[in-house]
Amino acid sequence: MSVETDPQILVVDDEDHNIKVIFQILIKRGFSSLKQSKNAEQGYQFALKRPLDLIITDWDMPKIDGLQFIKILKADERTKNIPIIMATGVNTEAMHLEAALEAGAIDFIRKPINEVELAARVTAALKLILAHRREVEAKQRALVSKQLQLDKTSELLNQLQASVDQGDLNATRKLIQGHQKFYTSSIESFVQQFESLDPLFYKKLDKHLVEGSSLNASNKKFLAYLKMGMTTDELMRHLSITADAIKKKKKRLAKNLGLSSGGDLVNFLSQL
Repeated sequence: MSVETDPQILVVDDEDHNIKVIFQILIKRGFSSLKQSKNAEQGYQFALKRPLDLIITDWDMPKIDGLQFIKILKADERTKNIPIIMATGVNTEAMHLEAALEAGAIDFIRKPINEVELAARVTAALKLILAHRREVEAKQRALVSKQLQLDKTSELLNQLQASVDQGDLNATRKLIQGHQKFYTSSIESFVQQFESLDPLFYKKLDKHLVEGSSLNASNKKFLAYLKMGMTTDELMRHLSITADAIKKKKKRLAKNLGLSSGGDLVNFLSQL
C-alpha cells in the first residue's frame, strides 16, 4: 500500500450526499481507494483497524463533531500521524479555521465543495505525508548504519579482550579502555538517533520509572531495540550477550518501570 500509487482516503460525514460529492471529485481525479464513515466514532474505529493516508471529515456531525474527532485522533499514538482535512459549510469563519488547525487539521475546505480546490488540497496533503515518511525512512537508514558501526565496535572489543593473555597486558588494557569510551559515545549517538524518530519515547518511559530508578544510555538502547521488535536471537547478536542475560535485563528494567515481568515490558513498549 503506497501513498504514491494507492492513497487510502477516509471520508467522514453524516450526510450521504456530501460523501457522494467528494467521492465523485476524487474518483474523477484518479483516486480509487476511498472509504466512508457516517460518524466520528465509526471513523475512529476504522482508522484503528486500517492504515490510512488521509481523512476528510465534516465538522457539523451529531454526538462527536469534527473538531472533537480530530482531537481524539491526535490524542491516540496509533492515529495521531494521519493528516486530516476539515470540510464544513457551517463553521467557516477565520476563528473556525484557526480552531481546526490548532486541533490538528492540516487544511480546511468550505462547502459547497469546489472540485479544483478539493483536488488541490488533497494532493498537497498527500505530498506532505509522503515527504514526512521519506524523512522517517532516511532517519531509519541512518539508524541502521549507526547500529552496524556499533556492532563492529562490539566485535572489536571482544577480540581485544580475548587477546589480553596473549600480549602486552597494559597495552591491551589501554586499547580496551579507549574503545570502551568510543563505544559509549556510539551508544549515546544511537539513542539520539532513535529519539529523533520517536521524540516522546524516552519521555514517556521517564514518567513510568519507579522512584529512585533511572535509565543510562545502554538501557535506553536496549529498550529501543525492544520497541523496534527485535527478537532474543537478534538481541544476542547485536549486544553480544546470552539469552539468560537478556532475560535478566528485561526483568530488571520491567521492575524499574513498575512492571511485573519481561513479557509485560515488551507489551508495554509496543503500546508506547
